[in-house]
Amino acid sequence: MAKKKHKKTKDSFEYGSEIVGVLLILFSIIGMLGYGRAGNFVRSFSVFLVGVAYFPLLVMLLAFGVYLIIKREAPKMLSRESIGVYLIIIAILALLHLKYVKTTESSELIMETFRNVMLAFKSTDVVRNCGGGMLGAILAYAFNWAFSIDGIIIVVITLIIIGIILIFNTSIINWLTSFKLPKREDDDEDDEDEEEPSQAEDKRIVISSIDELTNKKEEKIEENDEDIPIRKEGEIDKQEESNEIKKNDNYRLPSINLLKTVKNVNSKENEQTAKENISKLEEVLKVFEISGKIVQVNIGPTVTQYELDLKAGTKVNKLLGIQREIALAMAAKDVRIQAPIPGKNTIGIELPNKVNASVSFKEVLSSMPEVNEKTLLAVGLGKDIMGKVKWCEINATPHLLVAGSTGSGKSVCINCIIASILMRAKPDQVKLVLVDPKKVEFSMYEGVPHLLSPVVTDPKKASIALKNIVLEMERRYELLEHTKNKNIVGYNKFCETHSEYQKLPYIVVIIDELADLMLVAAKEVEDSIMRITQMARAAGIHLIVATQRPSTDII
Repeated sequence: MAKKKHKKTKDSFEYGSEIVGVLLILFSIIGMLGYGRAGNFVRSFSVFLVGVAYFPLLVMLLAFGVYLIIKREAPKMLSRESIGVYLIIIAILALLHLKYVKTTESSELIMETFRNVMLAFKSTDVVRNCGGGMLGAILAYAFNWAFSIDGIIIVVITLIIIGIILIFNTSIINWLTSFKLPKREDDDEDDEDEEEPSQAEDKRIVISSIDELTNKKEEKIEENDEDIPIRKEGEIDKQEESNEIKKNDNYRLPSINLLKTVKNVNSKENEQTAKENISKLEEVLKVFEISGKIVQVNIGPTVTQYELDLKAGTKVNKLLGIQREIALAMAAKDVRIQAPIPGKNTIGIELPNKVNASVSFKEVLSSMPEVNEKTLLAVGLGKDIMGKVKWCEINATPHLLVAGSTGSGKSVCINCIIASILMRAKPDQVKLVLVDPKKVEFSMYEGVPHLLSPVVTDPKKASIALKNIVLEMERRYELLEHTKNKNIVGYNKFCETHSEYQKLPYIVVIIDELADLMLVAAKEVEDSIMRITQMARAAGIHLIVATQRPSTDII
C-alpha cells in the first residue's frame, strides 16, 4: 500500500496553475483585441461587470495569468496589499457610477444599469453609458442608501486613502512631508556652497583615515585631506587641526516603520501542550521517587519553562541526574534544568515549544529605552523565556564574545547588534570597524556612513586595522590625560564647555570568525585584541568577537 501511494504522488500533475495562467492570458488578449465572437463575449462580459473600466480589468486578468505562470501558485487574496487594492477598486467603481446616482432614481438605478450593460453584448459602442457596470451599480446604490449623494465623494476618497496606506504600508503624513525635506536639504546645501565652497565634499565623520586601517606604513596624509593623520609617538595634536569632526546636520535616523512587522503565532497549541506536559512531568518525577509539584508555567517564544517546587528534604542533584530520562519521557530534543531559578525557591525545567514564535526586531527595538548618552550603545538581543524583551548596553559590558556552532544564531546576533546601532546612533556618535574574513556576512553594510573604513575582508589587512585601533586608543588616552578626564563620557562633557575641542565618537570593532584571523596572523591579532580588551573601554572603543569554538588556541 505504501509503494502505491508513493507512485501516485510521483505521477501527480504539478502544472495546473500554469495552464490556468495561460488560459487567463488568452482570454484577456482576445478580449482586449476583440477577436471573433469569443473576444466580443469576453469584452462584453467585462463591460457587464465593471462598465467603462473593462480594459483595466482585462489588463489585471493578464497580469494575474503571468503571475500564475511565474510563481505556479495563486497569490494571497486576503493579504494587506490585496485588501488595499480591493478598496481602491470599490472606490473607483462607485465613482464611475456617480453619474447614474445623480440622474436616476435610486429605485431604478440597478435596472437602468442592467438594461444598458446588456446592450454591450450586441455592440460595444454603448460602453460609455455603462458607468461602473453592475458591480458599480450595486456599490453606488449601497453608498447612496447609506451616505446620500453628497457623502459618496467623501467615502470614495477615504477608501482610496486607506487603500494606499495598506498597499504601500506607509503613513500619509510621512509621505506628504517627504516632498518638503529634499527641498530643504538642497536649500541648506546651496547656502553652504555660497558661504564655503571648499566644504562641498563628503560630510561623513571620519576619525581615522582608510589608509590608516589598511596600509602598513604610517604616513602623514596631505593637508587638503579631511582625514586625521596618524599620531606620532609622544605628540598630541590640537583638535581643531587634526581631529576635526564634521557633523552632518541633515542626517536623519531611520524610521522604525522601515522594519517588517511579524505576525503573532497562535499560542493555543503551545498552551494545550504545556497543560499535558504538567501531568507527564509529575508522573516522571514520581517514578524516580522525587516529590515535587509544578507551580507555574512560563511560555516563551521557543522554550517553555516549568517551575518545580520540590518537597523539603529532596536533593537537587537527584533531579539533575535524571535529565536524560526526562527528555526521553517527554519526547523532547533537549531538556535544560535550572536549579534554582535566580531569586526563587523553585527549579526550572525548560522544554522546547511545539510551535516556535518569531521574535520581531521591530518589536525588540520599539521596547528599548530612548536614546541618550547612557543608552547610545544599547543593542537588542531578543526575548527571554518569559517573553520579555532583552537588550544590553555595549558600553556597560566592556567587550563581547559571541560563540556557537554553525546555525546557532551568531550571525543573527551580530546583525541585530549592527542594525541596532544604525537605527539608534548617528555617524558622528558611533563608528564601526567590521572585519569579515568570510566576505559574505558584512558585505551588505558597505557604504554605510557609520563605517570608519570599508569592510575589511583580507586577514592581513585586518591585523593592520586592529593595530591602528590600538594607536587610536593610545591617542585618545593621551588626549584624556591632556584634558584631565578619566573616560570618554567625561571628555565629551568637557567638550560642551570648551569649544576648541570636539566630541569623540564611540568605536565598535566587530570581528566575525576570529579563528580564520588566528590562522593567518595569530601573533599580531592576539596582541592587538589583548590591548584593546584590557584598556580600550574608557577610551570609548569596544570589541565584539564571534567564533565557532572559543578554545584556548583561538582566544
